[in-house]
Amino acid sequence: MARKQAKKEDNFKEFKFDGKEFQYTGRLYPESAVETDKSTRTPFSLTLNGLITIKGCWLWQTDKSSWIKFPEFKSGEEYKSYIYYPKELNDELGELLKVMEETLD
Repeated sequence: MARKQAKKEDNFKEFKFDGKEFQYTGRLYPESAVETDKSTRTPFSLTLNGLITIKGCWLWQTDKSSWIKFPEFKSGEEYKSYIYYPKELNDELGELLKVMEETLD
């Protein structure tokens, strides 16, 4: 009998964070992480208030810092983000980042 192979969709860790502006939920895919000498990039999807899902996000981690990278497109020689948000969300996204890192530990 053949063994059932696990799909990428089955290999995730879920997270949830209730911010002031949004309820954030999502899935991190640690088995699909890309590691280099200086950083680790873990793909994830992010859902806002259970309504809007953003796929193609990355959690970037180095020894010194971490950040969320949203999907981008190339415009000429530059890459531009598809996601724009007001600076007032920076603190909330920083808290979300902590929740995501704890989920990976």
